[in-house]
This record gives sequence, C-alpha cells and structure tokens, in this order.
Amino acid sequence: MTNRQAFGGGMSEEGYGTLIINGGTITIDADGDGLDSNGTIEITGGYTIVYGPSDSANGALDYGSSCTVSGGTVVAAGASGMSQDTGDSSPQPGLMLYFSGTLSSSDVVSITDSDGNEILSFTGTKSYNSMAVSCEEFVEGETVSVYLNGEKSGDIELTSGVYSATVSSGSLSESSGGGGMGCDMNGG
Repeated sequence: MTNRQAFGGGMSEEGYGTLIINGGTITIDADGDGLDSNGTIEITGGYTIVYGPSDSANGALDYGSSCTVSGGTVVAAGASGMSQDTGDSSPQPGLMLYFSGTLSSSDVVSITDSDGNEILSFTGTKSYNSMAVSCEEFVEGETVSVYLNGEKSGDIELTSGVYSATVSSGSLSESSGGGGMGCDMNGG
C-alpha cells in the first residue's frame, strides 16, 4: 500500500522506492531527469556520472525525499533550475557547484587535493551550469581546490554535508545555504 499525496498539481508517492548503486560504472546522458527516484537514492560505491539535462525544467539528480552517498564517486552536471545536491546527511562530503556562465564540452572542471593531486577532471558532453560532486577522496577537514579551464577558482575546506559555491574564472564564492563549510574567497 502506498501513501499518495497531491503535490504541485501532480501526484507524489511518499517513500516510493529506493534507487541503490553499490558499484560499477554508470554513465547517464539525459535530456530529462538524470538519476531519478521518487523516493530515495543511496550510493555506496562505484563511479556514477550524469550528463545533462540542459534545460532547467529537469535535474541531473532528482529525488523525492533524500540522497545519501557513503562511497564511490558521483558527478551530476546539468542545468541549475531544478538541481539537487548529494544530500547534507551523506557521510561523504559533497560539493554543489554553480557556474557564473554556461559551460560546454570545451570546458574542464578539475578538483585537486591540498597537495595538488587531481581528484577529478570533468568535461561535459552538453551545456551545463551546475554540478553536484561527491568523491571517496573527499575527506572531512581536508581542503580541495577547484579549477575552471586550468585556472584556480578557489579552495574549499570540506566538512560534513554539502558545500555550495559559485565558480567563475579566477574566483569562487559561497552560495546561499552553504552549510557552514569553510571557503577561501580569494582563490588561494
């Protein structure tokens, strides 16, 4: 038996299903919602990458109640209109990056650890202006650096939850709802 409640003119099923990813490599190229669950998403391992959507009526991650990441790597890039992050209750720290302009397949977003070792390098297959990221290499208390096309935008100190930031060439600034994570606003 499901509990159905009206929501925004449509129907939503509260607690309806859990999408579980335990490992492997999953690549999604979405015109609509990318990784989509009306209930919850749980990711414990593997490599999950979502390209798209480019329109703001859909999200690269779309979940009804929660998303929890406790292992693996998740990168979900798309339009920012309906974007969701990897969940503040996730044991693994996450980033929600918003870009000051629209990025294309010629743009590269990179994240390095405090020693300059590359954790992630991402090139999209279509236009996007937001990206949810969570990696096993993200360690609470450590600092990561975000680069856009090889130019450092700034440093982020990882704590629990998801840090939201706006990224542009040469700068990184905390977005509203940043969850109290530290950020070097001067790019260094």
